[in-house]
Amino acid sequence: MMTRGDQHRLDLQLPEGRKTVGFPAPARSGWTALDQWFQIAPGGRSLAAWSPSSGLVVLGAGGKDLHRSKVATLAFRFSPDGTKLAVATPRAVELIDLASGERKPMAKLAGVAGLRWAASGPVALVRRGKLADLVLLPENRALVRGRRIDTFAAAGEHIVWFEPGALYVGPGQRVPLASRDPVRNAEVAADGRVLFATARAVFLREGDTPPREIVAEDDVHSLFFAPSGPAYLWASRMRGALVDGQATTPLPQLTLSARFRETEPGVVIMTPDGLFLMAPGGKPQSLRAGISHDDGENLAGHLLGAAPLTLVRIKSGDEKVHQTPSDGPL
Repeated sequence: MMTRGDQHRLDLQLPEGRKTVGFPAPARSGWTALDQWFQIAPGGRSLAAWSPSSGLVVLGAGGKDLHRSKVATLAFRFSPDGTKLAVATPRAVELIDLASGERKPMAKLAGVAGLRWAASGPVALVRRGKLADLVLLPENRALVRGRRIDTFAAAGEHIVWFEPGALYVGPGQRVPLASRDPVRNAEVAADGRVLFATARAVFLREGDTPPREIVAEDDVHSLFFAPSGPAYLWASRMRGALVDGQATTPLPQLTLSARFRETEPGVVIMTPDGLFLMAPGGKPQSLRAGISHDDGENLAGHLLGAAPLTLVRIKSGDEKVHQTPSDGPL
């Protein structure tokens, strides 16, 4: 949850000190997808972040600058091997090679609202008023046109999208849903499993079976499959779970974001008290990263290699003047 007009800061905690990556500034208050502001590449070797003031920033291991650009960025997404970054500008989609830093045009395309990456290349969601297209890149070929698409996901050979009351697992493969509630978050695994959330519940589809509700929960903000293996997780502010086969591990209450670690097993969790790492079967261990309660509010986090990445809200001077002092945990 981010509020328009508040000051937000994205920080990378390096051994030599804090490196501020950007200052995310939402156009409106409310729920916002975190991958609009930052993403960690598959393999955990690179970070891409965008904010209006800092532009697009791409960092490698140790916080090394790989690419910077002030060109307006509508969406971005790493390739599955983590070596390239697709970037949507107001008029085109471009491709950045992270090894060389070279940026090349991929396709002329306006109105991009989201990017994912399938085995064939990037997939773009292009919104035109209330309707939307899904466009395959680099050939710039429409998979579907003029549809009421809530959201979409892609992985490997699978591209899925959601329209009111239906899940589509291909242009001619419609799977009816029990509700017409808008789907606000979705992921697809390389094996074709689909995990998705409405404002009221989380659902899972396995194989050709109908989607089943796995939990009734409001305002789920984190929803991910593990980089490898069958595990997945979901989390809201009040509760969450890591599910691995028949084993279910509860996540801490007041989890603000939860993501699988890219480099090895484990879940990175942000709580009001800071960033934590939960190893399989273990308890969350503090990474000593975040902001104190006196200075602001922790919102989300991840890891770039072993370096903690935190998204925080900075308290204004008036808030600090009128608050009761406390001993923050960080």
